Amino acid sequence: EGILSQLGQGNLTLLRRVIETNHQGNPSTAIKYISSHDETWVNHGGMSPTKRLGGAGNEFVRMKIRLAWAVMACTLGTPMMFMGIELMNDRGWDNDTGYGDLAWEPAAGDHGANFQLMIEHINELRNKHKALHGANIDQMLVHQDHDNGILAYKRWDSRGGVFLIIINISDNQ
Repeated sequence: EGILSQLGQGNLTLLRRVIETNHQGNPSTAIKYISSHDETWVNHGGMSPTKRLGGAGNEFVRMKIRLAWAVMACTLGTPMMFMGIELMNDRGWDNDTGYGDLAWEPAAGDHGANFQLMIEHINELRNKHKALHGANIDQMLVHQDHDNGILAYKRWDSRGGVFLIIINISDNQ
């Protein structure tokens, strides 16, 4: 969250740390997440990641949450998000009521429905291409531009699959 919540060019040093982190030298065992149950749990002072970043009504916040999932799904490790975050709302998780009356299947065109569709497509891409998951993968930083908030990684596997992943965490297109 500290990586994406900064205005301007973001923090590439923190982003690199997240992208390059593995667990005991095994990249497939590192868990990368948008928000955990502890951070979203209202009963312990938590709130949804959209609310922490400024609210789901803010297009900037929604773009940052979408970027977070795309980055996690395309870098070393296992991507994870706490249930309900895909609904793209400002509610945290409550012990007694969960997310209350929130619809788990938002209407087509709703921010949550659009985010769910994006997650589905990225997950399909990740599952289809071995260079994006598993233990037989590698990654290498190929470009870093702190002035413009851009990182580029090359991902590949032992079967010849190759991806160039370009990440723009700046506020610019």
